[in-house]
Amino acid sequence: PAAQGDELADLRVTKISEPHETIRAGETFIYTIYVDNLGPNIASNVVITDTLLNSKQVTIQSCAFSVAQGGGAITQFTCTTGPVVTTQFGSDIGTFSTDTLDPYGPTSQGRLRASFRLVANEAVDLTNTVRVVSATPDPNMENNFALDTMSVEAVADLAITKIADTASVNAGEAATWTITVTNNGPSSAENVRMVDMLPVALVEGSIVVS
Repeated sequence: PAAQGDELADLRVTKISEPHETIRAGETFIYTIYVDNLGPNIASNVVITDTLLNSKQVTIQSCAFSVAQGGGAITQFTCTTGPVVTTQFGSDIGTFSTDTLDPYGPTSQGRLRASFRLVANEAVDLTNTVRVVSATPDPNMENNFALDTMSVEAVADLAITKIADTASVNAGEAATWTITVTNNGPSSAENVRMVDMLPVALVEGSIVVS
């Protein structure tokens, strides 16, 4: 329904991240958004848009959206799980809307709640924004926008194995070892350096890298 006459609805959005500020790559983190209608009237056609400004290897695991009891009906739930698609304008995490949102009062909490579970596999400084708008005039637009920042630290689990091709060799024969270095992730490993110490009795021969 469209706003009528001089009706006003002051919407306030709050964004919370868990854990706060810094996490390790591969760890799940959660964004939770609350939209409160501070009144005095019902807000109509309330739309929440959440955007991730930088999304290096970020994956959405799940999304949820709910309306407080008696607060209205959900009219849009757009949130696609999987890798986030990056554009020059940022990555849309989700868009949610309701037909109405009652003002906070004795019979209504006047609240919407949206949440997202995500994971990032590379080091990145994440900036996440959320905006809420309504067809009902809002007397205070300064509390319709919220921003949250979080840093993801790279984690690379390196493993190494060294296997001799034969159990023993005679003097003067070549001895061969195969060394394998594996990155079990989740992040890319940078400036990887491997040092192999040969026994004193051996003379260094050819090295093959594959």
